[in-house]
Amino acid sequence: MENKTRLLLSARRSGGQDDGDADIAEALAFAQGNPALAEWAHGQQRTDAALVAKLRQVQPPQGLRDTILAGAKVSRRGSGSWLQRRVMGNFRMGEMLAAVAILLLIGVALVSQYTGDDKGQGWQAMAVAEIEKIEHGEVPMDHMVGEMPAIRAWLAAQAAPMPGDTTPAALAKLGIYGCSKRTWQGHPMTIVCFKLGPGKDVHLIALANTNLADAPGDAPEYSTVAGYTTVSWSEGAMTMMITGKVTKAELARLFEAQVQARLELRKKRPSFV
Repeated sequence: MENKTRLLLSARRSGGQDDGDADIAEALAFAQGNPALAEWAHGQQRTDAALVAKLRQVQPPQGLRDTILAGAKVSRRGSGSWLQRRVMGNFRMGEMLAAVAILLLIGVALVSQYTGDDKGQGWQAMAVAEIEKIEHGEVPMDHMVGEMPAIRAWLAAQAAPMPGDTTPAALAKLGIYGCSKRTWQGHPMTIVCFKLGPGKDVHLIALANTNLADAPGDAPEYSTVAGYTTVSWSEGAMTMMITGKVTKAELARLFEAQVQARLELRKKRPSFV
């Protein structure tokens, strides 16, 4: 049954168009009872969605059609065999263009798949890129759940980084709609997604900072990455970031309670002159 399930789920489109099919639905139900198989299925969906996203970005080089047409004319004028001339004469130009375009797309997709990893990206850029795919529906959430205790239970089961105690309390009060586990340079990364308001999402990222050369300090550090406002900080061996297409002021409000608590703590400390 597992082999059949893998075969069916490997053919399932990332947009969920096939989920109504009886065989696909049965395979999904079977995978839900097998954590390893479910994780594999999620990985397949992420890979398929990434390939689709890369293919959508492909633009044929300018002048490709004219180059192909010119090459075809040269071939017809050449002194090839009778069979070659007959085949070229019967091969419609539209089919030739389609074949070349398909080969070009496949080549670009394969290059992107095997060389377009996160090694050239910083952890923040990689996290934002993954969040953008989630927001645009290009990749599914790994776990759809609306409560932080359920989020923490799932993260623990996946051996994914757990958000620390310094996560803003105001963030935990927002509506949650799911979480995902990703990897950055082979290390696990957690993404938890929240609703800040109508049409506004923010996302919490957590990962170990033992492998980060540019880990932030314990005070919030604000930045902008690919159109997303970010605020990052570290708590011991854990680094966290909140990001979204929101303003810096909206992110800063999430930290107001923590900042006020620090000020109150400093007032209570004895001063030595």
